[in-house]
Amino acid sequence: LNGGPGDDIGWGNAGRDTLLGWVGNDRLGGGTGNDRIGGGDGTDTIAGGPGTDVLDGGAQTDNCISESDDLAVRNCEPTDPGGGDTIRIMPLGDSITAGVTANASVPRIATESYRPALWRSLQSRNCNVDFVGSQFGTDSGPFSDPSLDPNHEGYSGWRTDAIRDNARRWAEAAQPDVVLLMIGTNDIMGGVETGASALNIAGIVGELRAVNPDVVVLIGEVPPLDPPNNTPRPNGVQDLNTALIAVVDQINTAASPVQLVQMFDELDINLHYQDGIHPDFRGEPIMAGQWEQALLPHIPSC
Repeated sequence: LNGGPGDDIGWGNAGRDTLLGWVGNDRLGGGTGNDRIGGGDGTDTIAGGPGTDVLDGGAQTDNCISESDDLAVRNCEPTDPGGGDTIRIMPLGDSITAGVTANASVPRIATESYRPALWRSLQSRNCNVDFVGSQFGTDSGPFSDPSLDPNHEGYSGWRTDAIRDNARRWAEAAQPDVVLLMIGTNDIMGGVETGASALNIAGIVGELRAVNPDVVVLIGEVPPLDPPNNTPRPNGVQDLNTALIAVVDQINTAASPVQLVQMFDELDINLHYQDGIHPDFRGEPIMAGQWEQALLPHIPSC
């Protein structure tokens, strides 16, 4: 990518990428691989991803993030793009968090997740927040609106155990103040026992607290699933959401609040879905509203 004078947004994918933003306020992400990323003269957000990265922010004070320990950073403030009372929010979960941008192969069921609606609403309130994470945009590319904050830790198809096993390193890299955790759909579709899923979710909170003992964790209920996608656990969603009530009651503390955010009763499988698994453009604003109401007490600037 050779950006030019405007505000550019670009992602490299896997491999050796060279991304140059030049003049303008740019968002550049290299993805997996050995990347060279230059922000230019604007106030840039650049992220290398896994690999051996060289990040150069340019003339302004920029935000540089990399998952790699083998990192060369120039003209940047590594891993601390917030500052002041900025609240760093990590959206964490599966494909419902990751989203899919519309393209020729997925024109109908495309869903960019709840994150765009949530970001816009928080910005309308002048909330000083920063979405953080090593992932950008959606599973299929950048957001359709480049003004949105693209960062997250959403992974399509992932179950609770995989999120648990990676949560600590993601938190170490991003240093979130608040985590929006929605996970469990793939456990239910894969027949994982409710008790195992609940234990894994408690373990995710433990991994996050190992990095930040004061982290706030908002756990979203598992949204409804269309019955064919529920097998072999026809009552799996309700069972896991019930189990999460007990989990939250057991692990919630004053120092590190954990709250269950209602989602299941807010969403209708016949009104807010197109594929029976992912809430669509009708359901996403509803989810965003639920997250926002849970978030606001933890954002002093709103």
